[in-house]
Amino acid sequence: MKERKLPITLFSLIFAIVVWVSINLGNQFQTSIEVPVRVENLREDQAIAIPLPNTVRFKIQGTGWQLLNTVLSPNLYYTID
Repeated sequence: MKERKLPITLFSLIFAIVVWVSINLGNQFQTSIEVPVRVENLREDQAIAIPLPNTVRFKIQGTGWQLLNTVLSPNLYYTID
C-alpha cells in the first residue's frame, strides 16, 4: 500500500498546482514587454531621417491568459508603415 501513496500524492499536488495557476491567470495583470520594430512599405524615393530603435517597450494590461498568449506569440512586432 505504501508504494501507491507516492504516485497519488504527486498527482494530487500537480493537479492542485494546475488548478491554482488556471484560476489565478483569470485575474488582471500588468506587464511591460519589448517588441521588435519593423519598417514596411517604404518607397524607393523615401528615406528614414533618424535611426529607429531596434525595440519598443509597451506596458500592457489584461488577464493572465491574454498576457501569456501575447508574450509567447512568436510573431509579435511593431510595424511602421
